[in-house]
Amino acid sequence: MMNVRKAFQYSLGCIIPFSIMLSCTSAHNGIQENITFHGEQLHHYLTVIYDEPTVNQGKTRDTISYYCNAKGQPVLERWGTDSLHDCTFTYVGDTIRYNEMNPQTKEHPDVYFILKDGLIIETSSDPAGWRYTYDKQRRLICRDEPNVKCGSVRWDFQWKGTQISNKNVKTTYRKPKKQSTCYNFRYLHLFGSTGQVPLPFITLGYMGMIPEGDMEGYKLPKDPQGCSYTIQITSDYDRKGRPVHSTEITTSIKKNKKKVDSRLEIEYIW
Repeated sequence: MMNVRKAFQYSLGCIIPFSIMLSCTSAHNGIQENITFHGEQLHHYLTVIYDEPTVNQGKTRDTISYYCNAKGQPVLERWGTDSLHDCTFTYVGDTIRYNEMNPQTKEHPDVYFILKDGLIIETSSDPAGWRYTYDKQRRLICRDEPNVKCGSVRWDFQWKGTQISNKNVKTTYRKPKKQSTCYNFRYLHLFGSTGQVPLPFITLGYMGMIPEGDMEGYKLPKDPQGCSYTIQITSDYDRKGRPVHSTEITTSIKKNKKKVDSRLEIEYIW
């Protein structure tokens, strides 16, 4: 699933009724509010814009928009605002299939998500596929990748109230403001699904309970090359607790102790 994995590199049946997530906004930056796709009326649900400076002082900018059908199911993923690259989601029983519409970039023709009780429990069975386990409160407690050449990879998650954590990622949160709720979609997208599950399926509850908390930053363990990474995050939220803008600054410390900073701006249009 090239598009979903690309979004992750910027560090993506029964639907759980998170009604707070089901509002739309007017057209913005060329994003259409309502469209007709293959004869079906779709409404805009979410657009995510990634802005990242490059080494030559330029910027890379990617816009991903998601449209839902009358049932509230994500149906269309549109890259850019010119409809040159569309992907669709189709629903057959307990399976959601991700269909690449551009034949020139169709590298993963059989990408799917398997549901059980409205929760995604498995992604494609290729080497990047994952399995997900939830507790009785519909909270994600484990993801594992059993089909890898070097052995299985497993992450367990712990919950304290409405906050989620994992021993591999040291996460810090800001103190909550008075009567303020901040939904932490980013954590589930990055570490829960490893970018395998598109963001709308997370915000709509297909990966269970959405953790809360204004994430201040996180630190990753050293990679095989000996590099460590610390990410600082500043986010703004709307009145419903949904992020509308985030800035992520990554500090990389290599073996020679040199720090390399990168900056990522993410805009969410609901």
